[in-house]
Amino acid sequence: MTNTTEIYRKKVAQPFDALRICHQNAFAYFGGVPREVLYDNMKTVVIERNAYGKGRHRFHDGLWQLARHYGFMPRVCQPYRARTKGKVERFIHYLRHNFYAPALSLDPNLVTDIAELNAHALRWLRDVANIRRHGTTGQTPLERWHQELEHLQPLPAPPQWHRVCAEHGSPSALWRNAQPSRVVDDEQRRFYEDLGRFEQLLQKEQAS
Repeated sequence: MTNTTEIYRKKVAQPFDALRICHQNAFAYFGGVPREVLYDNMKTVVIERNAYGKGRHRFHDGLWQLARHYGFMPRVCQPYRARTKGKVERFIHYLRHNFYAPALSLDPNLVTDIAELNAHALRWLRDVANIRRHGTTGQTPLERWHQELEHLQPLPAPPQWHRVCAEHGSPSALWRNAQPSRVVDDEQRRFYEDLGRFEQLLQKEQAS
């Protein structure tokens, strides 16, 4: 996966662009958007933990705008807490050892061709990973997906910046020009202030 990420970074202008592309592909593949997405504490996700209070972090400007567009709330793992971090990393280990390494051993040229590697991965998901019965749940990922599909939010229309970026260049550069960090910082701060007021009203309502 590290090599694949590096290829993505070479093909796009900024590291965050690779993360953006992964989100778009994932949501399209699943046919919807979850209400929350859990991340590790990487710089393309979170800029400053607890920036607006305990548990209220300042997220990367691009991720914040992406989350707004798709309608999900980003969450980050507790540092050094294996239970949540493991949820993020467990599948990476499975993917590396059950798909990536075997695929490259058969065809080393896959590492230089992202389109072919992705096509190979989709076939592997269809024929192997998605029909493998999970030891904990007792179900296959395909069975769980059918159960969860009705709870996913619908995919939004492609954002305006997606069309513009496709025509004119790096999404990260355009985001920086259109939404300076100060503007996004103020927006996140207001969001958490509104969330705090809502939580206080909810607590009063539950106490009455």
